[in-house]
Amino acid sequence: MQICRATIEDMDRLVSIYNQSIAAGGQTADLDAYTIEQRTEWFLKFDDHYPLYVLKSGELVIGYCSISPYRAGRRALERVAEISYYLDTAYQGRGLGTLLVRRVIRECKRKGFRHLIAILLDTNQASEALLIKMGFERWGKLPDIAHIGKKTCGQLIYGLSLEDAQC
Repeated sequence: MQICRATIEDMDRLVSIYNQSIAAGGQTADLDAYTIEQRTEWFLKFDDHYPLYVLKSGELVIGYCSISPYRAGRRALERVAEISYYLDTAYQGRGLGTLLVRRVIRECKRKGFRHLIAILLDTNQASEALLIKMGFERWGKLPDIAHIGKKTCGQLIYGLSLEDAQC
């Protein structure tokens, strides 16, 4: 396994993995699958300060983790980043999410971020468990805000103070 910066050549796998989460329901608030063309603008927003990492098994991308600005443009929040991560369903439950998130937490500390925020649906119990395992704490909830089919669910806000993180 290796973790490295994503390249444009990884786009087909990035889109495929994200579309798996959409199809599963309750893992993302997106409801419609994406094409590579639709996700290219998203991909091009990542840079050295806000990177996109991939987890590879050999040459196959099996997961990814991104760091993006939290409330972009608001200078008082420039040392806060939002973390997002996704794993191919065939590789979930093997500790690989832990490996990926741990690495990205270390990178965020190195870059001088003070806090990481994760925003997830309250139906995403696996992701919530991973965040808790990594030391994140629940900082808030937006109840019944997302409508997925005939079901509503809330969004949870988890935070991690990187000064205290043990990664």
